[in-house]
Amino acid sequence: MVQQSKSVPPVVDPSYPVDYGKRRTPPNYVCHECFAASCKLWREHNTFLSHQRLLCARCAGEQAKVDISDINADGYLTSELIGGKTDQIGFFLPAVPTIANDTYWGYTSVPGAGCEWWRRLPTLPPPA
Repeated sequence: MVQQSKSVPPVVDPSYPVDYGKRRTPPNYVCHECFAASCKLWREHNTFLSHQRLLCARCAGEQAKVDISDINADGYLTSELIGGKTDQIGFFLPAVPTIANDTYWGYTSVPGAGCEWWRRLPTLPPPA
């Protein structure tokens, strides 16, 4: 029996708009490494959408070589670079899709409702 590998869903999928009022993620909001879903994801900084990858906190921490052991429920962890808490994991930023699910908000452009949606999601996927 040949085991089929999972395929990475598209980064955006306008056929599944996002409702910031609900604690639900669209089906394409999946970690591109471990396929974790229904949790906070991070995206690469300054990367074209066509080359974008979404990662859960564990995979982003591993790729960026950042210790995420103190990450909290809001997605904040200690950063030695800034000397305080941040929601960035190395060069990965919170991945907040637009309501139309056709792109991701720029880091400083996310509307309040989008920030709250992302914060309400579980920070870490369940253990494998």
